Amino acid sequence: TDATTSGECTSSVEIIC
Repeated sequence: TDATTSGECTSSVEIIC
């Protein structure tokens, strides 16, 4: 359920939108 799979946000340490 993270937005990274949708390609809207980047995830490295925390989800950055």
